[in-house]
Amino acid sequence: KPKPKPKPKPKPKPKPKPAMKTRPPVKDKPRPSQAQLREARSALQAMQGELTSLSSRQAIADVVDAPVPDAPPQARDRRPSPSRITEQALRASQGIEQRALSDPAALSPELEAHELARVEALPGETVAPIEKAPRSLSSVAAVFEAHRQALYTLYKRALRRDPTLAGRIVFALTIEPSGHVSRCTIISSELKNPRLERRLRARIRSFDFGAEDVPVLETSYPLEFLPGSG
Repeated sequence: KPKPKPKPKPKPKPKPKPAMKTRPPVKDKPRPSQAQLREARSALQAMQGELTSLSSRQAIADVVDAPVPDAPPQARDRRPSPSRITEQALRASQGIEQRALSDPAALSPELEAHELARVEALPGETVAPIEKAPRSLSSVAAVFEAHRQALYTLYKRALRRDPTLAGRIVFALTIEPSGHVSRCTIISSELKNPRLERRLRARIRSFDFGAEDVPVLETSYPLEFLPGSG
């Protein structure tokens, strides 16, 4: 007789998962309207104005009530009242034009930068001179780029005699405020052609960099000459 099949073991029941605690939904607060925002701003500005007026009144009261040191009793009794101080301030301010307070162009020229340099120094102090901004290197490069064709014309003439002529040359320049070149020397050169180098220096000495209110500029500028370029 065949053996009876063993009965399958009952599967254990899964344990119930603990219920997740859910938070109540957060209700969005209604945003204030534009009218409410304007009312809040106006109330804040009014409060700031009241605080400013209170602080100024307290400062005037402190100055008026402060005792005068080393003064006789008669002088202490002659202290001006707050109303008299206000009246004197209003009388003194009548000569000020409203246009001078609202228009920056109506201010006195003493407030301009070039006039501030003329203020006399106090005893024991010195006034530092205002330094001028230097000439920009971008303007120097623009002038060289404008004369690039003339410089390469000199190089191509020399290239006809020496087809292997090529290399980099670095010039040292001194540019005056008027824009002309007062000094032009060669720092280094790979051309090894004195005749061409003299012609390039003479051509650069004739450059006009434009008159500017700047100090003298001493700088260097490299040029590279290759056959087929320019």
